[in-house]
Amino acid sequence: MREAEIFFAQTYGFCGGVIGALRIIGAALHKYGAPIYVYHKIVHNERVVSDLENQGVIFIDALADMQDLSRPLVLSAHGSSLALVAEAENRGIKTVIDSVCPLVKRIHEYVRAQIAESFNVIVIGNDEKHDEVTGTMGQSNHNIFFVKSADDVAKLPIAEGAKVCFVGQTTLSRAEFEEIAQAIFLRFPEAECQSRSGVCAATSQRQQAVWDLVQKNKLSDVIVIGSSTSSNTKNLAQVARDAGAKNVWLVGSAGDIDFPIPDRIGITAGASTPQILIDEIVAKISAL
Repeated sequence: MREAEIFFAQTYGFCGGVIGALRIIGAALHKYGAPIYVYHKIVHNERVVSDLENQGVIFIDALADMQDLSRPLVLSAHGSSLALVAEAENRGIKTVIDSVCPLVKRIHEYVRAQIAESFNVIVIGNDEKHDEVTGTMGQSNHNIFFVKSADDVAKLPIAEGAKVCFVGQTTLSRAEFEEIAQAIFLRFPEAECQSRSGVCAATSQRQQAVWDLVQKNKLSDVIVIGSSTSSNTKNLAQVARDAGAKNVWLVGSAGDIDFPIPDRIGITAGASTPQILIDEIVAKISAL
């Protein structure tokens, strides 16, 4: 029986922000009991969400969906708008717990401080409806603009000579962020930025790890484990292709492995992918 040679990225799976958010939910369940409400999916992974639902977590997409305002509400790790926080208070929700990623929280603080200093804030992202982007855009109701391409920068209704700064969606690829950042500096040479690297350290580490995985082992085939709704997971797949992998599969569960396993294959996983899911998929590969 042929046995595939499996290569793992040096860094993969849960990041610190995800671990922190899950600990917060676990602590809330322990302290208050079930059910507790969570605004939006805590992370973009169906397995994680399903496991939490089985423990008594109710995910909602609108605060009006809370049937019992005496129960705790946990805000998403992706960050929340000021309007949402105000709505929770106005509705009389007794306990509000914020599980926002510390890095996203620092971005929000930076945006509010810059708006107070009369800056125009540009938010770089890959989708204006992404939970993290809506949370960041929601830190102000004026002088904040979204762009997802270099072409968008040219269309911004910001006067020449105005004070400009920018931030990025933390799960972008470094290449995406850098391309748009260069366009911003070209139009606004004096622009300031919250972080020149753009993406968070965990995202950068995982992207570099999958690049090295493909390049150093000369791999043509890579499996990226995670959800197709996860920005950082999709970007890992793109980095694998950019590094030279010819076949890249984004796999959300063991059931998705319906293709022949090559003799040599690399494996990585998104920052919201639990280890138990990784183990199940590796076991399936070994069995095949």
